[in-house]
Amino acid sequence: MTPTGKRWIDDFERDRRPRDVRLAEVKKIMLDAEASKPKRCPYCECGAVVRHGKTTKGTARFRCRGCGKTFVPQGVISGSRITVEQWMTFAECYINEDSVRKSADRCGVSVATAYRMRKRLEALIEESKSIRNTAPTGIGWHSARAY
Repeated sequence: MTPTGKRWIDDFERDRRPRDVRLAEVKKIMLDAEASKPKRCPYCECGAVVRHGKTTKGTARFRCRGCGKTFVPQGVISGSRITVEQWMTFAECYINEDSVRKSADRCGVSVATAYRMRKRLEALIEESKSIRNTAPTGIGWHSARAY
């Protein structure tokens, strides 16, 4: 295969949407996951979950109708000690396809933490794709070519 043919295939597989659109979509996925109602109880995995007031910090609290325990859902952002600003900076690094080490330097976290952040973000994006049950959005995804 000629170098130009290889370059054409690489360009074909890349996402064509502008970087800002992809970044806005990733940030929306992250913030929507924080605000959404949990699907299952973390203790008994029962699906009967209802709102049960708020914590002293104002975070929504939920109660399981199966086991009766109350809990605060742990999202990508709220389940970590990393600030929202650091998560948004990391989302930019993810869209720019920066290395884990470079992302860690930009966000002010360790390389191990940046690696865990990347895995959490990728899992959230995959979960978002499966929930919407639509065609993949192109975030960290390469289209399959028809031959």
